Amino acid sequence: MKKRMALILAMVMALSLAGCSGNSGNGGQKTSAVNGSQGADTGSSSQENTGSGGEKTVVYNVGNEPDSYDPGLSINTSTVILFQQGYDFLYRLDSSGTYQPSLAESYEMSEDGLEYTFHLREGLKFSDGSDLTAEDVAYSWTRVLDPNTASEYAFIMYYIKGAEAFNTCLNEGSGISYEDAKAALGIEVVDPLTVKITLEAPTAYFLSLTGFITYAVLDKEFLEKTATYGAAVDSVSSSGPFKLTEWKKGEYMLFEKNENYWDKDSVTLDKIKMTMVDASSTELTLFDTGEIQATNVDMSTADILAYQAKGNLQQMTQLNTGWIAFNTVKSPLDDVRVRKALVYALDLNAINQSVIGGGSIAADGIIPGSMPSPEDPSNPFRTTSYINTAGDIEKAKTLLAEAGYPEGKGFPSLKLQYGASNDLNRMISEAMCAMWQQNLGITITPDGMEAKARNTARQEGDFDLCFQGWGADYADPYTFLECLKSSHYYNYGKYNSAEFDSYMNAAATSLSATERTEAMTKAEALLFEDMPILCYNFATKCYLQSDKLVNVVRNPTGPVDLKWADLIE
Repeated sequence: MKKRMALILAMVMALSLAGCSGNSGNGGQKTSAVNGSQGADTGSSSQENTGSGGEKTVVYNVGNEPDSYDPGLSINTSTVILFQQGYDFLYRLDSSGTYQPSLAESYEMSEDGLEYTFHLREGLKFSDGSDLTAEDVAYSWTRVLDPNTASEYAFIMYYIKGAEAFNTCLNEGSGISYEDAKAALGIEVVDPLTVKITLEAPTAYFLSLTGFITYAVLDKEFLEKTATYGAAVDSVSSSGPFKLTEWKKGEYMLFEKNENYWDKDSVTLDKIKMTMVDASSTELTLFDTGEIQATNVDMSTADILAYQAKGNLQQMTQLNTGWIAFNTVKSPLDDVRVRKALVYALDLNAINQSVIGGGSIAADGIIPGSMPSPEDPSNPFRTTSYINTAGDIEKAKTLLAEAGYPEGKGFPSLKLQYGASNDLNRMISEAMCAMWQQNLGITITPDGMEAKARNTARQEGDFDLCFQGWGADYADPYTFLECLKSSHYYNYGKYNSAEFDSYMNAAATSLSATERTEAMTKAEALLFEDMPILCYNFATKCYLQSDKLVNVVRNPTGPVDLKWADLIE
């Protein structure tokens, strides 16, 4: 059996140029960071990049170009790197992996955990020299929630009192007017240097949310007089360590040190040139010739192995889990024994090593092992392995027989939906379906769908199995677990457990790190009793970075911060 399975995986692999950064669905930010000072020696660099007495300019290839340089509208795990340089937040993630005061110098929290009062630094300025005040903070956050803005990531602010009601007030049947909903929003300007935020419920990780890119602070006066904010260089005002000074569409964005930034003395680089080369092979050539100092595009497995052999490859585990949702309200997947049989019949180790590649790790839980514990961030949240990632075929067969399908007899044909343009997910699908056929005698067929049709099918529950996944938005296990709450938008499989919801409600409202950890641990364990999803991998990010580029803050969820970066000889 193992020999035949190896042949199947080898054939799948031969068709692949597997990416290293994983394949799960929705990106985000926040959590612990690592210093990215180590990297490959590129040899001689171009004069533009050297720090020998002249300007220090880093050329960093991002790969993707944002539709807009508006952090309230455009966000994904690649282009967020661009936003990180030009904008600032009340609190900002530093190289130690903790959120430190940035635009805000301090805050107070009420005893019940419902009110946060932030005190801004005196003398804050935007890149054009205009004052940055509490009014700008309130405006920036309110604008994201305004339904007329149509921000895709507005939900990340639903922790604020009245936020969801305001964001959805224009929906049919909302029951509240736009004016009343806006007036009830829990965002209050106390004075020019003070803003008070009232929450719907205590949220232990709210401080880290203020460092999320959607919470970036924009210039209210500038934005109100700009027709299309973020569309071009002259339609942007920066609050961060760098300012956008040139944007050649499809080629690069140039950032220069923001001399009006409150912490400019901590900024060593003069310029950052963010290039938009989206082909990994071209990117690697540019790195090898010293024309760029860091890569970002997903590398092929062959290139990963080659640079690993050279000793150049940099890797970091990301807070990103790939999973497949089971339609838990549709037969035969409404039977937990069937769902468990499908999970246990897979050798996830083989799939990660032979199909995904690039250091991808087989998932033995939903929470990545690098997620810090709310009780002690120096320790991981999860220490339990919930499944055998090598599989348990005999147990899978037993469960399937108990469910009424001995040796797969009578089992209906099912489909596993994936994005038609995602070659990696296609190959993962093919490998999984081959294992199910071989180990259980059942037929599940890979079903590639175009993005629009696939999204509609997932939202309407018109599927058997479908690819999903999540990237952490903040440094707390809750960001993964909440996707399985019965009322959550991304709970495509319609998992509904009152017990799970009760654990999540406790985790959401308690201010005790111990109580929250206990509740979320029970919630994760319950998921592997009920098995509403099939977790298959924890993603890793593979990249190259010159050893001359130091003090880069890298976040396991995607963002790269060059505020403290330097070029050395």
